[in-house]
Amino acid sequence: MNLTVCRATWDLVSLKVGGAGHEAFLGATPYIISGDFAGQVNWCTKESAPLRSLQAFTGSTLALDVSLDGTLVAAGGWDAKPAVKIYDAATGTLKQTLPLKDGPASLTFSGDGKTLLVLDANRTYTWFDLANGKTLNTWTTPSQITSNLRGGGAHLFLEWSPGGLLRVYDAQKGRAKFSLRNYNLSGQTFTPDGQWIVTAGLNGILSSYNTQDGKPGPQVALGVVAGAGLMAGQSGAEVIALLQQNTEGQPSRILTSAWKVGENTLTPRGTANRLSGGWTVMNLAKTTPVSIALCRAP
Repeated sequence: MNLTVCRATWDLVSLKVGGAGHEAFLGATPYIISGDFAGQVNWCTKESAPLRSLQAFTGSTLALDVSLDGTLVAAGGWDAKPAVKIYDAATGTLKQTLPLKDGPASLTFSGDGKTLLVLDANRTYTWFDLANGKTLNTWTTPSQITSNLRGGGAHLFLEWSPGGLLRVYDAQKGRAKFSLRNYNLSGQTFTPDGQWIVTAGLNGILSSYNTQDGKPGPQVALGVVAGAGLMAGQSGAEVIALLQQNTEGQPSRILTSAWKVGENTLTPRGTANRLSGGWTVMNLAKTTPVSIALCRAP
């Protein structure tokens, strides 16, 4: 079964939602992964009922992610003890269980999908090798336990939280490589090649930063003074910007555009009506957006 994945847009201004989720495409069917406090993990589509639902934990499901190649789902939560469970995204088959000392607060696959980084409620990071389930590194951090995470490349990870800094961690060294200001931003992501971090400002400017040293790179204007959501593009140094368009008497729409770091303009992509409380996902080619609501099993 062909499964591909695109990155999340839950940080899009005016599109924030409660709960945990992540989006992917299953063949021609777009869906998102959602979890709940009853320990379930659900594959949500535009249909009212989940495409698939499984009981991942006897306690709560607290954190979720999907690998960039779309083959794996990571769910963090509680049984008798806290753990992260790795599932085959196409079949829902449990592949691996990674034990934790404390409950998971956030987690993310690396950009290459070979490792997983988990932030727990004790503010400790644990970096797992998914080939054998072994711990590659651990370190403590001043991070908020509400921090968001995203992987880029083999061992770089971006962390951010409301009111905090953007921190880039080198998991091999177990420390922050550099930090960026997280002020008046509506979106942040790695480029697919892991060479750039791109942020979206509320002033309508996309800015890039080199992941080797954090130095500023090229910028581009969205053409409107508004914040945008961001996700990694299809390949290379491309990102996708998402803007919400509101017209009186009409449904809200999501407008998407692609930017390759270094180019002077953005390339328009597709548009879609936005569901109330919906998440925006895109196809593998990053050309067609779809809005999908979170779901639960009956």
